[in-house]
Amino acid sequence: MKAKKSISCGDWHLSWGFSTNKIGTLTMLGPNEFIWKGRSQGRHGQKWNTGAKLHFTVDADLNIDQTIEEKGSYPRWSEVKKAIVELQSNQ
Repeated sequence: MKAKKSISCGDWHLSWGFSTNKIGTLTMLGPNEFIWKGRSQGRHGQKWNTGAKLHFTVDADLNIDQTIEEKGSYPRWSEVKKAIVELQSNQ
């Protein structure tokens, strides 16, 4: 079975506010290096924050160690952590 390199990340159902409604994809570039790309989603299909991304590395506790590139905003960190754990467990 081939290891997963990317996974859906973010949940617009967490709320319909501007800060927590991000949807996108988290891709594993290396053991501790990831990039999240996505956008914001509104209740009736509205889209904004298009082209948002966060390229980063994490430390042993899955906190951001280094931000390599950032544009726009990304999902709640708890959502990103869940996706990181799933990707790392598939390696």
